[in-house]
Parts: sequence; C-alpha cells; structure tokens
Amino acid sequence: MTAAILVAVSLGLAMVGPLAQIQAKAPAASAALLRQLGQLERELGQLDRALGEIPNSKETSLASLADAPAGSLLAPANSAIPNQADALTIRQELHLTLAQAQELALINDLALKERQAQINESQGYVQSAKGLFAPTIGFRARGGYSQQSQYNFAPQNNFSLYPEYSSVSQANGSSIKTYAPSASFRVTSDGWNALTTGFADISAGLRLDYNLLDLSRGPTLAARQAQRQEAIARYGDQLRATQLAVSSSFYRLQLAQQLVRIREAVLANDLVIQSQIKALKQAGLVPRLDQYRIEARSQEGKRRLLQAMADRRSSQRELSNLLNVAFNTTISAAGPINLQPPWPLSLENTLVQGFYQNPQLLALKAARDALLRQADSQAAQLLPNLGLFAEGGYGQNNISNFGVKLQGCCAATHIPLVQNQQADWAAGLRFNWRLFDGGVTSGQVAASRAAAERLSLASARERNRIRQELESAFFYYEASLAQVVAARYGYRAAREALRDARARYGVGLADYSDVSDSLRQLTVAMEAKAEAITQANLSYARLLRELSPPLNQLDSLATNN
Repeated sequence: MTAAILVAVSLGLAMVGPLAQIQAKAPAASAALLRQLGQLERELGQLDRALGEIPNSKETSLASLADAPAGSLLAPANSAIPNQADALTIRQELHLTLAQAQELALINDLALKERQAQINESQGYVQSAKGLFAPTIGFRARGGYSQQSQYNFAPQNNFSLYPEYSSVSQANGSSIKTYAPSASFRVTSDGWNALTTGFADISAGLRLDYNLLDLSRGPTLAARQAQRQEAIARYGDQLRATQLAVSSSFYRLQLAQQLVRIREAVLANDLVIQSQIKALKQAGLVPRLDQYRIEARSQEGKRRLLQAMADRRSSQRELSNLLNVAFNTTISAAGPINLQPPWPLSLENTLVQGFYQNPQLLALKAARDALLRQADSQAAQLLPNLGLFAEGGYGQNNISNFGVKLQGCCAATHIPLVQNQQADWAAGLRFNWRLFDGGVTSGQVAASRAAAERLSLASARERNRIRQELESAFFYYEASLAQVVAARYGYRAAREALRDARARYGVGLADYSDVSDSLRQLTVAMEAKAEAITQANLSYARLLRELSPPLNQLDSLATNN
C-alpha cells in the first residue's frame, strides 16, 4: 500500500513540470473574442424574448391590418396574371402576428371564397326548388305581317251557272242565248285577274299552371336543402383547414427566422475564433490541427446558415401565398415563439369533441341525405300528377287586297279590307301518370341509393381517419411538451456552461477550444428548444384542426361572410 502511494506521488511530481510548462505557454485571452462573447450574451437575451422566455415590450408588428400600406394586403384580382418581372419584385415586407395572419386569411383565402360561392350556389337551388310549390304564370304575344301575290287565268267561261237573260234571233233563223251582263261572279273565256293581298295579325294571352298533386316536389326541395347543408359543412371544414395551414406555415416561418438568428450569432463567433487561431498559428502557439478544425466548423456554420436563410425565404413566400397578398409584398412572422396553453382535454374527450358536429362528417351525411331524397324524387316520377290550368287571350287580324287588276274575271269577289277580332279563354285539369318508361326511372333510383351507400362507407372511413389524426396529434403533443421541458433545461445548462467557459477563458483557465465546444453545445440546445416549441405548437394546431364549432355557428359564419 505504501509503495503504491509512493509511486503515485512520484508520478504526480513528474507531471507537475510539463503541466507548468504548458500553462506557461498558454496564449493570453483574446480581447476580440471576449468582446464577441459579450455581444453574444446580449443577443441571447433577444433570442430569449423571441422564444417567449422574457416578455418583449417592443411590438414590431402592425397594430392592426388597417395600419398596413394601402393595397399591400388586398388580394390580387382573380384573373390577374403578372407578365412583367417588375410586378413580382418584392418591394415591402410586413410583420404579422398569428392572429393577424388568420384574420387576413379569412378575408383573402381563395379556397374559402370558393366554398362561399358554393353556398350561394346551393342557396339558389333551394330557392328554385321552393318555386315548384307556386303556380306559374305565362304571357304570350304574337304579331306579324305577310303579303301574297297571285295571278288567275280562266280559259273557259262559267256562263252555264247563270240564267238566260234574252234570246236574240239570227238571220238564218236560229237564236243566240245571252246572259245577264251584271252577274257578279261571271267569268268570261280567257278572263284573268292579278291580285296582291296583305295579312296582318296580332294576339296576346295569359296562362296559369298549378300542380295540385306532385309528389316529387317535396323530395326535390329536401335534396336541395341537404346540398346546402353539405356546402355549409364543406365551408366549415375548409375554414379549419385554412387555419391549420396558416398556423403551420406561421410556426415554420418563426422557427426559420429563429434559426437564422442563432446561426448568424454562432457563425460570427466561429469567425472570430478562426481569426484568433490563425494569428496563434502564425506565432507557433497552436498546432495546424486546430486551424483545420475551426475552419471546418466555420464552413459548416456557413452551410447551415445558408440553409436556414433559404428555409426562411421559402416559408415567407409560402405564408404570403396562403394569405393571397399583393404580388410585391412578402410576410414575416412577428412576435415570440410562445408555447400554446396546455391542451384542456383528455384523449378520450378529445375524440368525443372531434366527432361531435365535425364538418367533414356532416358534409358526408348531408350528401348522403341529398342522394336519398333525390332517389325519392326520381321514384315519384312514376306516380300520378294532377295540375290545374287556365288561359285567356285576345287576337286580331286584317286582310287587305290592293293592286287588283281584272280582265273579265272575279270583279266583285275582292273586298278591299277585312278585319277580324276574337277573344277566348279556357280552364281545366291536367292529369298525367307515367305507367312505363322502360326502366329509366328505376335505374336512376337504384344508382342514387347505391351512391348514398357509398357515402355511408366513406363516412365510416372518415370517422376512422379523424380518430387516427387526433390520436397521433395528441401523442405527438404530449411528447413535444416533454421535449420542451428537456430542451429548456438543456438550453439553460448550455448557456451557463458557456458563461463559465467565457469566465475561465478570460482568466486563462481555459482556451478557445473550450469556448468553441461550449458554444457548439449551446447552439444545439437553442435550436432544440425552438424546434421543440414549434413541434408542440404544430401538434396543438393539428388537434384544433379536428375540433369545429357547431353547425348553426357555421351556418351563421358562412352567411355573414
């Protein structure tokens, strides 16, 4: 035992000399690096505010959407297609909070506008179906003029139709019968006439039709109303989808902006350390290995910074396009990366709320009901139909003969002008019963009922999808909360480690490699913290995606919008 102690003491004494020499040769602390570490300490305070650790009293976002520059948040015209590069050049950058981004999405989102147009379309069909229960009144009117020219030639007279007038004796003892010269319709041989006749007529009337018995009207109206409910439910589903898309894009943009700031600060420190190592290498105080290591680390930092900047620009354009702002405007995320409040429901209650009044399930149910009512309406085509009709009208026509030319034909039969007037009315019942149509109606009914069954299966599949989505989001949310706690502890520990390394470096108890390693650990911890909060918020947004307001609220919201 004593021998072992003596050996250890001797070894310790043997190492004191080299350690003292190394300590004596250690380079002095760099004033530039200490200043840069001080700057990093101040930047860490700003990053803490960006991560929601310290309240930020300075508000950089717009106070309201009305404060934005004129025209910057207006949606471009639907038909607008830029054909000049200048129109797509980004000229202004606006900072919006998440609440402002979601508010702007409700105004500008094209998918929501499309769903709103579908609601208006379905409302028009409902009004049309209600009109089937009202009588129809029609007005008819007709007027016209035509002209006809004709020529008549009579090779043979019609004297035999007229009584004899007198008998004239001839020199040879015979007599010749003559006829009354004033006979109105007498036509002589080779007689002719030319006549031009004009026809003018006008008429007008009213007709009323009313279906006293039509068994297809009720199902038709019910089908249209179900289609309107489907359109409203689709609007609600699109509203939740838009909110999720905007929230997810906003959180990713916040993370990208934060990563750029982190990597910019870290790269600045790496470059300072690299310059110090280069100076020490020239003085022969550090090996070449240290120079290569810090150079490799600096290049890796540049690569990561460039990637973060590309992610930020891509996320900015994604959010700007989602919000449908002007072509020359881009959006940045304002405000800290705050963790959303704790989810208030258990998994089971979350599933129950997710199924209750879910717009997607309501839309499928309404579509199924519409198909069933459509089948009833189609089947009613084979049932009796009873209707009432009534109509009345007035008409007048004129016949005028002009340009009359007579030569031994039809003198007195042409009246210069004839006017005719008439009035009529009618009323009665109309009964129709289609007894056979070759299976057309029955085929349509079968197709509609089969489509309704298909939607019933789709509804069950959607129910299972909603459950899977909620369970997945819930599990990821719980895991993300634990990761946030671990990331916060890791970040605080790494920050304290950097402070100690800075202090030790300042008094000569540590070298730049300790500072560099501590800075690298802090970088990983800062990014892990930001990513954990972002993942938790994304999972929170996914949970909200499947929870919707009641149907009556959706109806009111869709109508107001």
